[in-house]
Amino acid sequence: MQHDWVTVLGMLISLVMGVIVAKINQRAPDKETDGELIDKLRAQLTDIQTRDIKIVQLESEIARLNHSITLLSEQIEELKEQSQ
Repeated sequence: MQHDWVTVLGMLISLVMGVIVAKINQRAPDKETDGELIDKLRAQLTDIQTRDIKIVQLESEIARLNHSITLLSEQIEELKEQSQ
């Protein structure tokens, strides 16, 4: 008889633990772990840094092209003066 009570008590404890775990999972089923969140933030930071590098490269290229345009404009002006 005592063995039956121990079995029933064990089953009740298991049932209560299952209910508690289910309730916890219902509250936060999509919660990310800290590690996952940190990994996502690092990936976003890397993306931002990559974009910043590309922007700096584009700005440098624009400056180079502007310089080339200025030189070409000066050469055009010189050619116009020579042709007159």
